[in-house]
Parts: sequence; C-alpha cells; structure tokens
Amino acid sequence: YLFVTVGIFNLIMATFLDYVMAVSCKRRQHEREINAAEMERCLRQLVSELCERHSSYHTAVGKNSNLLACCWRFRGAKQRIKEVAKLDPSMTVSKIVFNTWLSDQRMLDLLDDMDIASASRNRLFDVLDSNMSGHLKVKEIISGLMKLRGPAEKCDVIATLLSVKHMMSSVEDLRSTVSGMIGNSGPAGEGMAP
Repeated sequence: YLFVTVGIFNLIMATFLDYVMAVSCKRRQHEREINAAEMERCLRQLVSELCERHSSYHTAVGKNSNLLACCWRFRGAKQRIKEVAKLDPSMTVSKIVFNTWLSDQRMLDLLDDMDIASASRNRLFDVLDSNMSGHLKVKEIISGLMKLRGPAEKCDVIATLLSVKHMMSSVEDLRSTVSGMIGNSGPAGEGMAP
C-alpha cells in the first residue's frame, strides 16, 4: 500500500512540475515577444558603441588615444542616440573584432538578457556568417542575434527542414540540366562554348 501511495504522489508531482515548466516557458516566450523592440534598440545602441570604439581605436593608432578614450567616456546619452540612428548598415565586422566584442561585459550581459545560450557564444560568429564571407554586416549581426533569442522552437526546425527540401529539389533540377547539357554536347565536351 505504501509503494502505491508513493507512486501516485510521484505521478501527481511530475504532472504538476510539467505544468509549471510549460507555463514558465510560455511566460518567458511572451516576455521575449513584448521586449523585442526594446532588446533590438539596446542591441543597436551597443553595436553602435562597439563599432565606434573599434573604429576610434584604429584611427587613434599613433595619436593621442588617451584623449580619445576620455572623450568617449564623457560623451552624453543624447549623442549616443544620434549615433544609433547613424549606424552604417554597410559596415562590416571581422571575426577577430566580433570575438573581442564577446569579451565586453556589456555585450555578455545583453546576450544573457536576450536569452542567447552561453554555451554557443564562441560559435556565434560562424552561425551569423551565413554566406561564410568572414565578415558580418551590422544588419546581419542585429537581425541574427534577434533571431537567436530564446530556445529553438518547432517552427525553426520545420523551416530548416523545408528549406533543405527546397534546396535539394533545386540541386536535383540543376544536376539533371547539367547532365542533359553534357549528354547533348557529344564526347569529351565537344560543342560546348568556352
């Protein structure tokens, strides 16, 4: 009788914990949706500051960098808001620069606030660099980090699966077209234009 009672109690506790975890996940997802605009604004501001600091550092080589650092520290919030609005979307960031950004405590705090997994931060650049160019545009950084917020959801997995299926059909069509061109050209590629 005691084992049955303990078993039923464990079943009730498991059901209760499952419900609490599901509600907690839904609540966090709802909070992420509500805070999306604020998080994007904070991310834009921080990226703007990091870009400015990086470009200021490189232009100050051989100059009075202490004066530049001092000017950077005492710049007002109004100026920072203007800089966010002037953020150059064509500016690119290399992997080395991006990894130095990941050592900035403000960036780490923002990534925590955005609920971006801490285990994958050392691979963030490779994830965001979808075209594998070795550089990220500011727009890629901001939109990519906004998409990485929170845990992976079912729609993310399905979207990836559908994209891969579409790519596979496109590659198959391309393969059959190329095979047809090679087959029509005769032996050793005769008749093909250089």
